[in-house]
Amino acid sequence: MLSKFVKLKNNKNMKNTLSQLLFLALAFFIISASSCEKEKEPDLVPITTTGANTMGFYVDGVPHNKKGQSTWSDVYGVRGGVSEEDVLHIYGGGGNPKVTIVIDLHIDINNPLQEYDLNGSDWDKNRITIIDDSPLGGKEYRCDSIHNGKLTLLRLEQNMAAGTFYFDAINPETGKVIHVTDGRFDIQFF
Repeated sequence: MLSKFVKLKNNKNMKNTLSQLLFLALAFFIISASSCEKEKEPDLVPITTTGANTMGFYVDGVPHNKKGQSTWSDVYGVRGGVSEEDVLHIYGGGGNPKVTIVIDLHIDINNPLQEYDLNGSDWDKNRITIIDDSPLGGKEYRCDSIHNGKLTLLRLEQNMAAGTFYFDAINPETGKVIHVTDGRFDIQFF
């Protein structure tokens, strides 16, 4: 009779242990699942129109962010302006990974907030250049009639410009094509 009592007690202990293990496993699963729901930091700077001095874009899926105001002697950051010939100049350089992007685009000064073609059709009024950070000084990529894109101006004032862009560009020496997507800029002119 005593052995039957010990077996019953062992069965109860076994059931309690199994219940506790099941409870721990369930608790671990719930905690693990909830920690996966944490907000992931965005890859690119946000789209803004406040003069934040930012630029962000993907090159073949790799995020690039440019922050802070660049000067003509400092290549890190962003800068821009509008010339007397109504050419919008946008520049973003530096960052990690390092890529430099230059867009010179003739705009309609009477109706600037619109979508513009980026096709490299005119060297000084529709020029899009991107230079990567390769070991021998960088490879240059340009838009042309086949490799092109769009830029949409969201805000243009005397002292700032903001908008979005995307384009494909080709390296004329190698024929390699890159895809620039989800571009955004918000630049205060100096």
